[in-house]
Amino acid sequence: MPLFFAFGNLKLDTIFAVISSASFKSIAGFTLKQALLSTFLAMIVGFPAAVHYARSKGRISRLLGITTYIPFFFPSISMAIGFLAVYGRNGLFNNLMSFAGLERVQILYSMGAVLLGHVFYNAPIVILVLGNALRRLPTDVLESSKIDGSGRMRRLLRVELPLVTPAIINSALLIFTYCFTSFAVVLILGGAQFATLEVSIYMNFRLLAAPQNAVVLAVVQFIFIMLFGLLISLSEKSSSFEQGEQYLEKNRFTGIYSWLFVLFEWIPILGALFSSFYDWTRKEF
Repeated sequence: MPLFFAFGNLKLDTIFAVISSASFKSIAGFTLKQALLSTFLAMIVGFPAAVHYARSKGRISRLLGITTYIPFFFPSISMAIGFLAVYGRNGLFNNLMSFAGLERVQILYSMGAVLLGHVFYNAPIVILVLGNALRRLPTDVLESSKIDGSGRMRRLLRVELPLVTPAIINSALLIFTYCFTSFAVVLILGGAQFATLEVSIYMNFRLLAAPQNAVVLAVVQFIFIMLFGLLISLSEKSSSFEQGEQYLEKNRFTGIYSWLFVLFEWIPILGALFSSFYDWTRKEF
């Protein structure tokens, strides 16, 4: 309702001036680009862990299940503190680089940092959506495929993934929506030079004193969100498979990968916790 009244005070020439400007095209293009890249990377990073989560009941599988809570309960400010502790100039990663005799690298305040933050936040969604969908696949279908001579990779590509296509689409759409509307990750890890629609709304309203421009950008983003919501609702087809006995299969590669994935997700969290009583710059408690 407030958005409606604010938008009602706009003139059409103001709306067209904003959406036809070169800055808007650049911002919209960058928003789309970073969301697509972030979604692709998050899906790639989360996929092996999702497969292991679906086919294992061990300790690492339980840790992966706990990791799926990170996107929904870990605050963005705590994430920034954790990333500073791990990937900052004087963080854990650069200290290890220095210890190994290598030069320190600038990771934060770059496009790479934005993508890294989005992967950190959104890769667990792949486990939550796709991993649970793979868990629900009937064991008799998978056993039949195994008896027919299908190898592990062929069974995954020819049998399992086609059956969970709606879950793949749904997880990708969810991640894309989160990355498209991302604010804190982009602003904190990338800086104002990487302006998405969400960041531009904030900058126009609070820093540039251009509330009408901010409202136009907010309406444009709202339209996109409505479109994404419609696509997500269409992709959320109820599974015809009921939760049954979980099909278990050991895979050394996905097991080792999952341990690395858990470290990638939990080290920044532990870094944020450790930073609450340790000064990384002064190197003192």
